[in-house]
Amino acid sequence: MSTALIFALTLAGLCILMLTERMGMPAPLAVTGSYVLMGLAAVGLALLNMTSRLGRFVIGHERGAHLTATCLAATLLLTGFSLFRQAPDPAPLLLFVLLGWIGGLMLAGTRPWRNFRHPPADPADRDPLAGGSGARIVAGLALLVLVLAGALLIWERSRLLWSPVLLGSDPTRMTSLALVTGSLLVLGGMAGLGRLALVATALALFTGVLPAAAEMLRLLPRLPESGLVLGEATVRLSAILKGLSAPSWPLAQAGLTGLVFGAASGQALAILPGRSERLAGGTMAILLAVLLCGVMLLADWQIRAGIIETLRTTPPGQWPAFVFDPGLGGWLTACGSRPDDALAVALACGTGTPRAPLPLDALRVDDRFALPALAVSLGWPVLIGHVWTVLPAWLSLIGFLVLVQVVATGLSERILFRLLRPRALRSARLAYGRLAVIGLATGMALAGGQIGTLPSDFLLWMQLGAALLLAVATCVRIVEALFRRPARPVMPEPAPAPLEAS
Repeated sequence: MSTALIFALTLAGLCILMLTERMGMPAPLAVTGSYVLMGLAAVGLALLNMTSRLGRFVIGHERGAHLTATCLAATLLLTGFSLFRQAPDPAPLLLFVLLGWIGGLMLAGTRPWRNFRHPPADPADRDPLAGGSGARIVAGLALLVLVLAGALLIWERSRLLWSPVLLGSDPTRMTSLALVTGSLLVLGGMAGLGRLALVATALALFTGVLPAAAEMLRLLPRLPESGLVLGEATVRLSAILKGLSAPSWPLAQAGLTGLVFGAASGQALAILPGRSERLAGGTMAILLAVLLCGVMLLADWQIRAGIIETLRTTPPGQWPAFVFDPGLGGWLTACGSRPDDALAVALACGTGTPRAPLPLDALRVDDRFALPALAVSLGWPVLIGHVWTVLPAWLSLIGFLVLVQVVATGLSERILFRLLRPRALRSARLAYGRLAVIGLATGMALAGGQIGTLPSDFLLWMQLGAALLLAVATCVRIVEALFRRPARPVMPEPAPAPLEAS
């Protein structure tokens, strides 16, 4: 109930800010208000989802588990998509991310949270790695290394993307990110992340998918004939299949990244009690992530082909009026200067007249204001463009926090719990998990600015090594399962007959 209330208040606040912007409020003030509003929503969700139960900290809250687990899994898959959607040809990479995600979701038995399911399949609260061979422990450690490599990959590729969410912090330092990680994960763990993912996904649907659907319906009469569309789709599909037939390192990295997010999604979906519920949640997560990623790809294509390429091939005198909108804050520079009108563009570039085309390299676009420019070009308020900028960053940040949570709980359950106190109560194990989160956040804060940029080859070989180790351990476990003899049931000995007194 509290999550629905926070979502309703946040959406109502954004609508009020858009209305006041239309009535004359300065755009920077409205944008700052939207950032504050969404930040307060995140803080409120963290405070309202504080938990003292180990199961909720590790896999989430039982109430509304279908929605929160589905949104968490969709957020993880969408985070994997966001790492590769800016590539020149993203379709094969996104397909490999999806295939890797499905494969990682099927890696059952290597995670330590099966005893926390409700209703539990095994009510005994014992060591999650007790029994079995060493292949099980090796597979769990390899999976942790994979998830850690995935978290490092997100950090490397998403620093600039997180700047609006982290209030414009320096992307080379990790202090703000460490504070966000500690405050959200220490309080609520996976339960708080699930509610946060639910609100962020709902906001993305209402503020992104609905405007995109309305715009598609408006442009539907101007679409080409169905035969041309089918022909273009057939050519595009053949090009994708041709790209898949040629193996490459980017495809391997996309598949390994999807494997990481699929393995982490297994922990997010573990709160669902039955196999059919988890299968339905994974299917809905795929549909939701593909829908949101399709809207993002459509926006990227519209910015690139519908705005930037049109401006480069059109004289300044024929540019639409939104290009010079003061609310965009200089998103476009022509020959090194911010133009106020078409004549200023001609003077800056030395063409002498607005009717003359510009040189090919005359225009520079600030990517931070690309989505606000797209919103203004479509007739929407500039504020909703800034919301479109924040929501993908918010979703990818949640995906990063889920990976940190998986690493922290894996370390606490597999290492701290087993080595320090194998018979510890759940309260002590919850403390271990929170100490692991604090340790990871402290390490990010202290060493984040000193590490610098990690080489991509290092992350790729780290993922490859962990994936090979996981594959070998999984094969050993499959062989053990095939040749294991079922244990004979032990027949209880009959109780001795009592002696009768003579």
